[in-house]
Amino acid sequence: MSAPAGNRTILIVEDDPDAAILMQMTFEDEGYGVLCAQTGKDALARFEEASPSVVILDLKLPDLYGMTVLEKMKRLDPETPILILTGYGEIDTAVEAIKKGAFHYISKPYQKADLILLVRKSIEESYRTRELEALQQRLSGGSETRYALGQGQAIREVIRQLERVAPTDMTVILEGESGVGKEVMARVLHQKSRRADKPFIALDCGTLPEGLVETELFGYERGAFTGADKRKLGQFEIAQGGTLFLDEISNLAVAVQAKLLRVLQERCIQHLGGKRLIPVDVRIVAASNRSLHGEVREERFRDDLYHRLNEFTITIPPLRERPEDIPELVELFLDEARRSLRKEIRGVSPAAMLELQAAPWPGNIRQLKNTLRAGALMAEDLIEPSHLQPLLSKDRQRAPNGSAPLPSPRSLRDAASGAERETILKALQETGNNKAKAARLLQIDRSVLYAKLKKLGIAA
Repeated sequence: MSAPAGNRTILIVEDDPDAAILMQMTFEDEGYGVLCAQTGKDALARFEEASPSVVILDLKLPDLYGMTVLEKMKRLDPETPILILTGYGEIDTAVEAIKKGAFHYISKPYQKADLILLVRKSIEESYRTRELEALQQRLSGGSETRYALGQGQAIREVIRQLERVAPTDMTVILEGESGVGKEVMARVLHQKSRRADKPFIALDCGTLPEGLVETELFGYERGAFTGADKRKLGQFEIAQGGTLFLDEISNLAVAVQAKLLRVLQERCIQHLGGKRLIPVDVRIVAASNRSLHGEVREERFRDDLYHRLNEFTITIPPLRERPEDIPELVELFLDEARRSLRKEIRGVSPAAMLELQAAPWPGNIRQLKNTLRAGALMAEDLIEPSHLQPLLSKDRQRAPNGSAPLPSPRSLRDAASGAERETILKALQETGNNKAKAARLLQIDRSVLYAKLKKLGIAA
């Protein structure tokens, strides 16, 4: 899931002007708006005034202790992610900051790419968290749960299964297409569990480069590899006592699958380059947009790991199979669009509702929400089919109507190549040009996708 492009403002709180300018240039090159503050008081004032998407906070400030600034910001807006900058050897301080609500930390000197990735992850996490607030409140209200997710029989059964397994410590697999809300379900499961007061940590196994997955999961010691100039905690340690959500787990390399299996069996991890076994008490919730059982049959996923994970499986049906849920979801997302756009839209016309219920929704709930937001932006009073058709037409397989003759291919091979090119371009468009996600959507390996991009002359 990608955060909306609307508010992408970063507040950098750093008393070193040179370091602040370097970060500002880095993020402006990435398309972010950047605000800078050199003192704690200035930072708090800018935080209240600008409501940034994310804060990068150095703990060493001239007027206020950075931890105090962190606590005040979390009181002002608990959902804004705050990234802590720490010096070498300040792991204990970083852990304390995370306990006080910081999203994550990064140690100086840092790699620019690591900081960019962490900011992107924090914004997307915040977007999902805000999206879930109303849902989590409704979950505690019984019948209102159906309003947040729909009223159909299929989704009611999913909720029943979730509420049945949440109080246990069973490992859960969530299966469903991209955009159906697997992370939403994982967060709700965590909130309904006995671990609700402990961390919920999400790791997308599909977006991290293969070489980083292992270090993210298990952490590493100083000197473990070239560039490892400091010790780093793994996600298992950060999630201690809580829930670790492994999204798109089917993308894990076989070697990492073997290490994950060992952790699940022994309930201990070992840092890369370390010798000490570190006990972990973490509940695993795994998700995949492909059937893990099918991946086992195709020998792409370890059979023993699958059976260790498969204590309880919940399958979330795609939106196209439950059109009865569309009206309730439309009302929920349209209300959010009114607030975020600060625009009074009366609603959706009956004809537009029929369009929405007939659409195939390859992007599922995520796509529905984005479509309604865009439709609300274009509409003046009522969302009509004309506001939706440009957004939905590309998802429908329409027969030629005779107004524009189909081009004649030179050969069957040309036709197949053209269809393949269009399919790949559509996948890249749907995933915001994210090659890893596009490969998953197309159900091919990422290396195969890159080879096809080169063959078809599509810029990588």
